[in-house]
Amino acid sequence: MEKLTIQDVRRAIYDMHDNELSEIVAEISDDDLLDTSLTEDLMMDSLDVIEMTLEIERLHGISIPDDAYDKVKYKDSKIRTLLDIYNEAI
Repeated sequence: MEKLTIQDVRRAIYDMHDNELSEIVAEISDDDLLDTSLTEDLMMDSLDVIEMTLEIERLHGISIPDDAYDKVKYKDSKIRTLLDIYNEAI
């Protein structure tokens, strides 16, 4: 399995069909998006993060363990952290 990238997160967010969120993400460079907080900057709640995680799983045919998602909830919620935790878990 190849490591998940910022483009994978970006695509999952676009595929969530949340137009406002997609517009915000489209205006952020990849480097800046890595340091973007899911909760503070993108105003995503836990259900949004779950939906994004499910979309990543669907797009890549993978399963991200629940404990990896739990780690994301209790960390700084930056996309960089999410990628690090998810890539470690798969």
